[in-house]
Amino acid sequence: MKISSALLFFISFAAFGQVQKFKINGEYVLDNSQKTGVNFELAWEEDKGKITGRYSDNHFSREGAEVVGVADDLGRQLIVNFRGDKQGARSIALITSKAGPDKTGTSVPVSIITRDGEGNPLTTTKLDAPFVAVSDVPPVPPAVKDLPDPAMIAQKEEQRPECNIGFGEIAGYCGRYGGLISEESDNKNSCDLLTEDDLSMELDTERNLTLYLSTLNELVADVPTHRIGQVPPDPENPIDVTSRTCGPLAGTRLPGDKTHCKRLNLTGTFLIERGRQHFAGTYAIYDETTKQICRYGLSLNKE
Repeated sequence: MKISSALLFFISFAAFGQVQKFKINGEYVLDNSQKTGVNFELAWEEDKGKITGRYSDNHFSREGAEVVGVADDLGRQLIVNFRGDKQGARSIALITSKAGPDKTGTSVPVSIITRDGEGNPLTTTKLDAPFVAVSDVPPVPPAVKDLPDPAMIAQKEEQRPECNIGFGEIAGYCGRYGGLISEESDNKNSCDLLTEDDLSMELDTERNLTLYLSTLNELVADVPTHRIGQVPPDPENPIDVTSRTCGPLAGTRLPGDKTHCKRLNLTGTFLIERGRQHFAGTYAIYDETTKQICRYGLSLNKE
């Protein structure tokens, strides 16, 4: 796949933790016999490292597709997830540097990767793209005394007695976590976790890990869940938790009779990121009978 050098970044910046708006317009050429040209637009918002947006083009997705991603000091990674195969592709990843206003007028490196339903790369392209930044008038920052101390927040969390004894290296990390979930692999289009309303993960005071597939609501008695399993006593960090369940599994099209058992596995690390408790890891579902695998990347902040 090739990308034309006309690719431009248009960015709206705001200071002091406000939402940043980004837009990419450009054209790339698929490395196939027809040398198909793809004109695309990618627009997103970035808030505290979390990216959400929309992608559309004239080849893979005229109707548009949702974009999720993360931004940190190492750069930005944006994932376009299609609902089903689109011209053989199931997702597109765009990776670029964490450029700021000081890079206006220069070029930034961009990598574009298309993947199939199993997560295997179809095409990979690297290029330097022209970069333009447009700054909004920043709002007046709050007084320093009004800003919370991230270290104090983390310290108060760790002081919770019900989330301390027996929690080992993850003491103080109990609670509900929400944020980014991106599909890494779904070899037979078996799972639909990305279409759920509001996914979140909880580590409770009994060391149980649960994935909620919908927003908790007092009016809804049965919120669909995945019971991932229990963290062992005094665990190390990162964690690696596996459980087994038989029968239907919410958010999937895997066989639902009780002879079909699935293994649920969560691996990852609890950490403090920008003053907030954070979990980064991978969640995998494996059907023991059909050998179908669904794998998701998680980047979650404590709510």
